[in-house]
Amino acid sequence: ADHVKLGIGVHLNGGSVVATASNIFGTHFAPKTIPAFTWGGERFREFRIDRMIEGIDVMKGCFAQGAFSYAGKHYTINLNVPLFDPGPIEHPNIPIHLAAVNPYMCQVAGEVADGLRPHPVCTPHYIETVMWPAVRAGAAKTGRRLDDFSMSIKPLVATAPTPALLAERVRDVRARVAFYASTPAYRAAFDAHGLGALADELKLLSRAQRWEDMPQHITDEVLNLYATVGTYDVIAEKLAARYGELVTHAEFSIPVSNETDAEILRGMVARLRQAAPRAAVRTGAVD
Repeated sequence: ADHVKLGIGVHLNGGSVVATASNIFGTHFAPKTIPAFTWGGERFREFRIDRMIEGIDVMKGCFAQGAFSYAGKHYTINLNVPLFDPGPIEHPNIPIHLAAVNPYMCQVAGEVADGLRPHPVCTPHYIETVMWPAVRAGAAKTGRRLDDFSMSIKPLVATAPTPALLAERVRDVRARVAFYASTPAYRAAFDAHGLGALADELKLLSRAQRWEDMPQHITDEVLNLYATVGTYDVIAEKLAARYGELVTHAEFSIPVSNETDAEILRGMVARLRQAAPRAAVRTGAVD
């Protein structure tokens, strides 16, 4: 394979983690709130953006040169053992993308990264009016061009072959939107649409672990704001209409259990590529 896609909670042995930066949350974490730019479980430590920027510099240096020396504010690399030096690699220009929701991380991506991966909760409006301007501001700060910069989205999608099955998917996606709205780290994507009060209400319900009460607070209007909803025959065109002029790459999938499902997915992707020629479309099967 030419690439590997990973998710939250994946542990790698014998490989390399390129870049990750985010707020972490969970039931065993602090019950009140998680400070901005922090990592950890029961005890939090500050996550420094400038440390991450240096880390990206170090990775790019390793990719380009193999063993090399580096002296920064946070990292010093001065031990180069020839035995473990692979030398320069054949393809050193490995793209580094940052995942983001909040504007500052988008700006950092514009400064030092090769792409940005918005969280699925980021709406087209948010990507256009908040994320892209922040990326451009970051690029201007360091004098970079964005000709090859990637904006890669894996959107929230509720789709199924029939309206009856679609109703089940809508139920699941409604619950996901409710959960995302309750998460402080994603607050900016809801504030941008004047939904801060809804986020506050759902945050209180999540703290009380009233999970089953949360989805009913997501109206159809809010659901369709954050998710693309439609049956198989229309979903590709709906995705193209929402994201075709805003992103460079999109990831989209449906459950694939047999060759018929695979053929349906190929047809959707073909229609999506035709409707949104600017965006590269990747697929993947979902259990």
